[in-house]
Amino acid sequence: MSGFHVVVTNYEDNDLLQVEELMKLCLEGENLGRIDHPRRIFAFTAKRIDKVIGYVVGWTNKMHPYCTYISIVIHPAYQGLSVETLLLHEVERLDVIYPLQASIWETAQYLNMTYKNNGFTEVRRTYMPELDPDDVMPWLEKVMPHLEGGQDIIFKSLYEVGRIPEIMIMKELITIVRQVYEETHLVNRLGIHDDESWMRFLQADDLIIEASFIAMDRSDNTILGYALLHHSEQPGYVELGWRGCKEDKVNLGNLLKQLTANQITYAHAQEYTLKAEIDSTDHYQMEMLAAFPFKPAPTWITYQKQNTN
Repeated sequence: MSGFHVVVTNYEDNDLLQVEELMKLCLEGENLGRIDHPRRIFAFTAKRIDKVIGYVVGWTNKMHPYCTYISIVIHPAYQGLSVETLLLHEVERLDVIYPLQASIWETAQYLNMTYKNNGFTEVRRTYMPELDPDDVMPWLEKVMPHLEGGQDIIFKSLYEVGRIPEIMIMKELITIVRQVYEETHLVNRLGIHDDESWMRFLQADDLIIEASFIAMDRSDNTILGYALLHHSEQPGYVELGWRGCKEDKVNLGNLLKQLTANQITYAHAQEYTLKAEIDSTDHYQMEMLAAFPFKPAPTWITYQKQNTN
């Protein structure tokens, strides 16, 4: 493009309207909140004359503090002209925590190429499928496998556990949930959080305690596995949450099927559709994805770039 000149500068408040328009144009409406993200650490605009044609923002995450999250948008008319590279080079001049991490939809081909061409590597895919209980219930009981090894297992909801209350069970649950979460998030490590913080995670306001289950060994009352269920912001839906088990104590696939089947049964009775957010790095969630007829869904790809300085 003849005479093409771009200036990269720090984002300023008077850029807000142009950046909002740019994000809407690029179908990045869900990222608008990141303009005023409470943990934002930098933001840059790329301008041609006085027109904002590119934007990059970075922020940190309290739960996962060992990387810097970024999001970038480029005006469609100026894609492929190295505007994104100018913005990323500006980010790399900063003293930030590496790796840099960005997540985008699989269908955003231009952004996928942008990150790959600038030294980012794919580290995870996140599937966001739906499951209609009406599709499952006719065959669910017929195909449910029995737990192997003759173990006598009982299921309790967190509602039942909370009524007693069984403090030791909740402490054990926190330990298992933390271990599973750390194991399945090695590409973006968890920060240090105490038991009280984990109890707050487990008792989130949207948790459905009557349909969040633990599996226990009847012989010693120890926890073998768990599966959480949450209310959704979308009417008519509930969301399949964290799940995991002690793999050395039970058949992984069978126990996760039984825990999830209990939640499907609940959703069917309440006339809900189920949603899930399944990371490819989480083999517990991937077992669930393989076990039930989830519908095809968009995929969220996460990229990272290590410090090359």
